[in-house]
Amino acid sequence: MLTRRGADDEGFTLIELLMTIAILGIIIVAIVGTLFAYLRNANETRARMSESTDQQFVSAYWQQDVSSLGTHGTPSGGSVSYGTGGSVWKPGDTVPSGVPSGCTSIANMVVGFAWNDYKSASTTDSTATWTTTNNASVYFTVTSGVQTELWRTRCNGSTVQTNILAHYLTQVPTVACSPATCNTQTPPATVSITLVVRNLSEAVHNSTGYTTTLTAERRQG
Repeated sequence: MLTRRGADDEGFTLIELLMTIAILGIIIVAIVGTLFAYLRNANETRARMSESTDQQFVSAYWQQDVSSLGTHGTPSGGSVSYGTGGSVWKPGDTVPSGVPSGCTSIANMVVGFAWNDYKSASTTDSTATWTTTNNASVYFTVTSGVQTELWRTRCNGSTVQTNILAHYLTQVPTVACSPATCNTQTPPATVSITLVVRNLSEAVHNSTGYTTTLTAERRQG
């Protein structure tokens, strides 16, 4: 007589399958949430680093240029006076005399600084004319997509060098001089630049960037 083999108890019941699917759903939601949080934090970190780099670069060059500004005239009577035409100019101002040609007509300029270096002097006549090299630096903006970039052109005599200082501005920087206006014969004591920085290329949650004002002092007497 033939007998039926016993039924196999292996496999899942419907209730077990539904519980497994529910648990997997909870785990997947947690993993996806963690992944999105990581990506958002990574974007915020990249944005903050790029924005802070802009401020650091501008600050370094700004301090250097403002501390140098001051175009002097020919030594006379044992003293050296400031040259005519000033040492700082903004859009609409007359470019000071003696500024190298590479820095006289730059589009979208924000501000320019001029100074001269005395290379040699007579050892017997303190009032003799000294040999000078005219220097200038001009800050200007370039539009790149949705961002405003800040560039700097440096003129050392006939040598011209241009480099980018800030990539992530959202508007043209503003410049202020103290005391009085910038374009005067006696150079200002301090010059400030205000930057509005925000990296618009990163999808950063609730990022507003920052506004900073950099102030530097003139060191020449």
